[in-house]
Amino acid sequence: MLISGDQQGVLRIWTLDNNKLIYTRRLHQARIVDIRLDPSGQFIATCSTDGKVYLINTDAMNQVPVEVVSLPGFIFSIEFSNDGKTLFVASNNQTRVTGYPVLADDLAKFICPNVSRNLTLSEWSYYMGEEVPFEKTCNK
Repeated sequence: MLISGDQQGVLRIWTLDNNKLIYTRRLHQARIVDIRLDPSGQFIATCSTDGKVYLINTDAMNQVPVEVVSLPGFIFSIEFSNDGKTLFVASNNQTRVTGYPVLADDLAKFICPNVSRNLTLSEWSYYMGEEVPFEKTCNK
């Protein structure tokens, strides 16, 4: 794969075996400054001067990308941990590098204590996709 991001926040992905553009999506509202592929090749992470970090599952690129982080200010750099379970983010708004969980189970442990309700069926379909069976997201 060849992955690029532009000044308008558009991400493009090509296959190298046939030089075909397989993915184009405007993810960010500003310049994409860093793109990383996790060690397993399952996730692509992007960050931008718009303060957002997105995660794309390479096995389900038609699904809506997950917004991992939304901060005021610029995000300068991202990097996956060696095991691919954590995405580290460096921004001008934080005094330290912060790690965010990548996998759904780890993300639920991180998010659920801070939400007041489960996803609705329509929210589930939008964010998880029709093919993933509906379930309570945080056991509330």
